[in-house]
Amino acid sequence: MSGTLSVILAAGLSRRFGADDKLGAPLGDAPLLLHALRAARAAGPGALLCIASERGAARDLCEAEGVSAIVNPDPGRGLGSSVALAADAARKRGAARLLLTLGDTPRVDADLLRAVEAAARAAGSACTICDGIRRPPACFGSESFEALCGLSGEEGARSLLRGVPAQGLVPAPAALLADIDRPGDLEALAR
Repeated sequence: MSGTLSVILAAGLSRRFGADDKLGAPLGDAPLLLHALRAARAAGPGALLCIASERGAARDLCEAEGVSAIVNPDPGRGLGSSVALAADAARKRGAARLLLTLGDTPRVDADLLRAVEAAARAAGSACTICDGIRRPPACFGSESFEALCGLSGEEGARSLLRGVPAQGLVPAPAALLADIDRPGDLEALAR
């Protein structure tokens, strides 16, 4: 594989969401995670994977959608551990780029994902920017895989996002990047 590997990060512990599995929570006509999976698939071409926890809706939803899932054996180590697993998968597959999307950002669409990937093709790495904050979706060239493989903790790839050049910054509206952390976030987005 020499193209882009797209990975949905969906192994978080969802502590702020309460007892329910947020990725399986309904949003419109589908579970929350399914919105991210559909956007990534529509952005295609390229392979699509999901980093999921051992328990919860993510693995089952991926299986139902025909998307391979890699289990993060210790999601308590933070988002960085999921990013590291994604980068390792990209490296092993010989991917030229790794496109990362969060499983709890259901309004991110295929157009935004294609724009981030295109910016990474030109700049080496890319991410969205909103109100001066750099954040996923993000795309990294293979030269970043080693650094990504060494990540752990809650910051994910934030340290690498700081190094994204200006031409790799893709402006995006806050509404498109809205993430779901609490049940109230889901209710507000559904309205």
